[in-house]
Amino acid sequence: MTSVVEIYNKALANLNESSVINVDEDSEEATICRIHYDDCRRYVISEGNWGFCTDVAQLSVLSKDDVTGWDYVYIYPQVALKVINLFNADAIKINKFNDYYSNTHNNYIKDFETQNRGTNTVILSNLENAHAKIIVDVTNNNLMSPAFIDALTWRLTSLIAVPIIGVDRGRLVQRDAIQAYNSLLNVAWVKNIGENKKRRDNRSNLVKSRWG
Repeated sequence: MTSVVEIYNKALANLNESSVINVDEDSEEATICRIHYDDCRRYVISEGNWGFCTDVAQLSVLSKDDVTGWDYVYIYPQVALKVINLFNADAIKINKFNDYYSNTHNNYIKDFETQNRGTNTVILSNLENAHAKIIVDVTNNNLMSPAFIDALTWRLTSLIAVPIIGVDRGRLVQRDAIQAYNSLLNVAWVKNIGENKKRRDNRSNLVKSRWG
């Protein structure tokens, strides 16, 4: 497992800066990393539909008022960083032996729209009894792939460069760090797709062996 302090230190090493001992120390380097890290992690997680942070939420109806072409107003799940798609609850029964989080639900994806209503974010849909495939925040680094952590490290590098090493040099390093981040993000995403496909294939084989 790569700890948070190790991610800090990898990002600092990219700047040729001294390492920190722990995430809560009072050093300038640790303070700046700490300011940016949580938002940075959530940002990178939101960039893709990663297998390790995909979940399913049953949506709660806020109202059934007609909203210009939409039949249902659902409460946006509090834990969701983003909603990938919606599907009908019947899909769970029909695909009970399939990967619950996989694209087997694509036949049940319906159009939807998110909207702010006062202090609430809501989901508008014509789908009754809707479930949502969502991306959630994950703080357990054990669940993150090495490729994902590499991308996360370079995203953090881009954010701390200017505050730590100054505007002139920091902007140059920031530009290079963003390029490295985008490149490593693509690598991580390709690996994620491959791993998800392998898990689906393994589950499909298990189902076939058990159920014929």
